[in-house]
Amino acid sequence: MRYFDTHCHLNHESFAEDLTEVLQRASDGRVQAIVVPGWDVDSSRKAVQMAEEFPNLLAAVGIHPTECNERTIAAEEIVEIEQLALHPKVVAIGEIGLDYFHDATHQQEQSELLCQMLEIAEKLAKPVLLHSRASMEDMMGLLLSRKMRENPGILHAYEGNLEQAIRLSKAGYSFGVGGQLTYKNSLLKHEVFRVIPSERIVLETDAPYLSPVPQRGKRNEPAFLPFVGRYLAELRDQSEEELLERIYQNSTKIFL
Repeated sequence: MRYFDTHCHLNHESFAEDLTEVLQRASDGRVQAIVVPGWDVDSSRKAVQMAEEFPNLLAAVGIHPTECNERTIAAEEIVEIEQLALHPKVVAIGEIGLDYFHDATHQQEQSELLCQMLEIAEKLAKPVLLHSRASMEDMMGLLLSRKMRENPGILHAYEGNLEQAIRLSKAGYSFGVGGQLTYKNSLLKHEVFRVIPSERIVLETDAPYLSPVPQRGKRNEPAFLPFVGRYLAELRDQSEEELLERIYQNSTKIFL
């Protein structure tokens, strides 16, 4: 079995002291590729630098919606994201999206930022890594109103319901799932990921956040991805080996 971590913040400060060891544990755990998303210009630059240094790392560049809650996004930042996205190891635009959970007073600014990021993705023919929290209906409205590429991207840490997933999957979107799936109270995720088509599922850690059971409470890292894969196979009553190979192929189809 092999794994592709489609969303992992190795550019987070919590990995500054032991990144080499983290990557070795990932390799030992058969994690063969890792996408490192940015959340602002600085972290996007760092993602690109890391992808240049380590062969199995890929970068995504973008500006997270919650950045709008703190400041006005400068035009120069949008331009730099587009320039960074031209790098050959940048495989996606992200982490981008909408987030009304932390601050619902900047919805217009978030929407405008998301549209700018989507325009970059469309212009450069790259998939997107989408963050949505307490904003799925607005997110769907924006996504389904646009003409995107054949495999337009991933709903990272998918928060929506099954009906929404079906509509988005028909538009070509895939759905990222990580440690939260292993939590007993994640009933909506259990419902969705039990039945959506396997060709629309990708795995992610969202490290350093959301460690799976039995590692909950620890800093998350790519080596923990097999816990999620095993749980998903049991949830779907499928062969773990066949399901995980299907998911690996899904990831490569989106990014490579």
